[in-house]
Amino acid sequence: MLSADPDLVDDIRRRVVASGSDADVASSALIARGRWLHAPLVLVGDDLADDPDIALLPRRAGVVVATRDPALSRPWQLAVTLSADSVVDLSASPTALLDRLTSLDTTRARVIGVIGGRGGAGASVLAALLAMAAGAADLDAVLVDTDPGSAGLDLMLGVEDAPGTRWHDLADLGAPVPPDRLRATLVRGPGCDVLSVGRAPGEAIPLKSAPVVLDSIALGCAVAVVDLPRSRPDVVELLAPRCDVVLVVVTPDVRAATSAARTAAMVAPCLDVRLVIRRDRGGGLDAEQISHWLSLPIAAELPFDSGLVATIDRGDPPGFGRRSRVRQVAHLLLESVLQR
Repeated sequence: MLSADPDLVDDIRRRVVASGSDADVASSALIARGRWLHAPLVLVGDDLADDPDIALLPRRAGVVVATRDPALSRPWQLAVTLSADSVVDLSASPTALLDRLTSLDTTRARVIGVIGGRGGAGASVLAALLAMAAGAADLDAVLVDTDPGSAGLDLMLGVEDAPGTRWHDLADLGAPVPPDRLRATLVRGPGCDVLSVGRAPGEAIPLKSAPVVLDSIALGCAVAVVDLPRSRPDVVELLAPRCDVVLVVVTPDVRAATSAARTAAMVAPCLDVRLVIRRDRGGGLDAEQISHWLSLPIAAELPFDSGLVATIDRGDPPGFGRRSRVRQVAHLLLESVLQR
């Protein structure tokens, strides 16, 4: 709910509670930016019609403008600016908002972004581990590869030759599609579906359709893990705000931590950004030092795995084997980020 009018906030909150739901309140468009795309329904009070940041919010479905005086032009202008679904008159239609709230489908996935603090930090490996951990926990999961500079997450999982949709097949998608229809076309990996980048020269993430694709995926699964490309700020700018949490993978050395500071700034529109420290063979900086330096909390520390590269090279997914330490940490990390 977006409103700076305390009376309007109280009125809407009472109706939301009556519907059995809960309301997250923001007093301005700037404050709401990181949560704007994640709520199943957004209620915007007409008192924010003059908020200069309103027009900067991305277009989405499920926006309702709330007013007590529909005779004024302000709520209707606001609805046009936001491409809102409707304007609800709280004074004349006491049940209209309640009907809308009680019909909500709140099954949107928990979207987890993973990005390397520097090149080669191991973000793609962690993304794959998290998606497979979700599958092992009987959660419907999709792994989304958005890094055109990598070899492809389908290759990492050993399903590069499997038939299915890749990003280039979705370049012309201009509007959300039924999630089950999209999911039926994806490559099936170990424990999760995979949307990967093709390996043909010049293939890239279609910027126009990328947000639509991710939104469609998120409406049809329990967990979506997005491997974000550090080398493509344009892709990160589009997709990081759609993530509920972003994990920045950093190795424990000064150069990596310095680079991770720039990466953290890229994903700042996501309000929940955490660090994953990937240990290497040496000692390196203390995790708490890195956390203090970057002003970010630590989500987990991944242990050094000397056999990881060999595992992937022979066609097995990372963390192969029940006794794998990185696999065990990934399961614990997933549990922590699924707690809202």
